[in-house]
Amino acid sequence: MVEVHAFCDIGLSDYDGVLLDQFGVIHDGKKALPGAIRTVKKILDGKIEIVILSNSSVRASGTHLRLKSLGFPADRFLGTITAGEHAYNSIKSQIEAKTLGRKCLWLGRLPGREVYDTYTQGLGIEAVSTAKEANFILLQGTEVVGRDSHSEKVVGYSFRKTGEIKGELRNFIQEAVKYRVPLYCLNPDRISLTPDGSHQYVQGTLAYAYEDALRAAGVDNPSRLIHLYGKPTKEAYEMCLDIFQKRGIQKNRVIMVGDSMEHDIKGAENGGIESVLIASGIHNNQALIPANSFEKSFTLASLASFGVWSVLPLLVKRPIGSQAAAIGLVAATFVVGSILRVSQRSRKGKMEDLSMVWTTGVEGLARSFGTRPTYVMNRFLW
Repeated sequence: MVEVHAFCDIGLSDYDGVLLDQFGVIHDGKKALPGAIRTVKKILDGKIEIVILSNSSVRASGTHLRLKSLGFPADRFLGTITAGEHAYNSIKSQIEAKTLGRKCLWLGRLPGREVYDTYTQGLGIEAVSTAKEANFILLQGTEVVGRDSHSEKVVGYSFRKTGEIKGELRNFIQEAVKYRVPLYCLNPDRISLTPDGSHQYVQGTLAYAYEDALRAAGVDNPSRLIHLYGKPTKEAYEMCLDIFQKRGIQKNRVIMVGDSMEHDIKGAENGGIESVLIASGIHNNQALIPANSFEKSFTLASLASFGVWSVLPLLVKRPIGSQAAAIGLVAATFVVGSILRVSQRSRKGKMEDLSMVWTTGVEGLARSFGTRPTYVMNRFLW
């Protein structure tokens, strides 16, 4: 795991393709993040292709238009894969194969429904208002139960703020469990960032709550009824790698850039490619790397070494007890100095082993999620 302070510090000659996340990496949902547009253009100008891979529930065409509206050169991207597009293709193929019925209990969002109309229009689904009537549940949002049906139920509280299962959502889960209805989740994220940097609960949290309720009801292997799309599934990465392959770019020449250990970094590992973690994204307070972490470790190492040499001359002038204490201090400072010197090993001028840098929480996150990025940087800057 290598710490870099700018994207150009990565050995870009090793890559021909970048898989790029959007929320928390290049924009916050309302505006481009500082330096992101410039970095994207620099990558493209360097003859490196970009494919967007996002867990957005919006289909690829909607994501393309959004990125253009934010100022990104989306027309120059090689392609776009979203969790919404991944889900759409899967559901469409199942309906066409007649392995899935068309009656759908749609959990949606308010407002902005027009970007999701392609699901109903393209799939030819029939919206119903109860789980009892449904062949499947389409989880696109958490604000309306029975979207487009004759009996929509607006959720009377903000699930995004609380993450609580109550009221209309509790009733929905209880009925869905009773009839064992399969759920198709268009965004597997449990939480997401808001433009002000705070966190909110999203579709993945509700999907996992439904799985827990199925398990509590004694359903064997409840995960078989939960269909998650996008990252970190291997299939989502394979869809992107196929786009690169058609341009003659092999997966060992592709790198993923994202802000989620659970989805971006684990997914890249599942897909067999290297990755960059953007620490200021979804993990923000847990993973931010101090800008002077290298200098701080160097200073501490220097001070530790200085402590050894400054204490030694005093030993001969002290009583036995004080000598023992001083020897202990010498030993401790020597160990600290040795450890921190290891952290200064560099690779092309960059930190080589973040596990030796006490100032970052990335290592703890990596252990928690059982995966490690190839590189880590604070923000997506050139």
